Amino acid sequence: IRIGTSNTILKYYLMKYLKTYSVNFPKINISIEESYTPNLINMVKNGNIDIAVIYANENDSKLDGLKIYNLKKLHYCLIGNKKYKKYHNKKISFSDIKNESLILNSINPIQISLLNSSNNTEFFKYNAHINLASHSLVYEFVKEGFGLGVVIKEFIEEKLNSKDLYEIKLKEKFEPVNLIMITNKSVFPTYATSQLMNIINNDKEKDN
Repeated sequence: IRIGTSNTILKYYLMKYLKTYSVNFPKINISIEESYTPNLINMVKNGNIDIAVIYANENDSKLDGLKIYNLKKLHYCLIGNKKYKKYHNKKISFSDIKNESLILNSINPIQISLLNSSNNTEFFKYNAHINLASHSLVYEFVKEGFGLGVVIKEFIEEKLNSKDLYEIKLKEKFEPVNLIMITNKSVFPTYATSQLMNIINNDKEKDN
């Protein structure tokens, strides 16, 4: 089975399903292609990979010709280390922290598109102090005190619960992001592909 996804989705979402899959189907070889969403969409369309798990808007015209499975809605939040604990127990506006250094995973075009569509117009009057290539790196830089970071809350909830980091609650809301699974409409899924899809979809139904 040939799977496409990002490093972040692989680490925080897909890994647990692949672990179950490899235990249940130990003789099926797994190939994973890490790339950005536009590349992965094209790879599914061209038959270079069997399945992709990505962030995307299901109405995106780039997804034409693909079968879409909605998996989960994810939510952005602003985080800081202990230095920013004072902001944790009250809702503030972005204008209150506009002079703080910002850390974004701004290389991801889907993320930037979704953030730009939010109501946080003031947020984007300021350039990020540090632009990083992955969600994991944003977390690491925030932890080390480089500034405030924008991350997906569902991916760091354990870290927030451990008090290594603090969520900075904003009055403004970020737009949620859709996590979806895609396959090629014109190609019937192989046995290997359909079994992984079943594992993911069955777990999604439990969540609901």
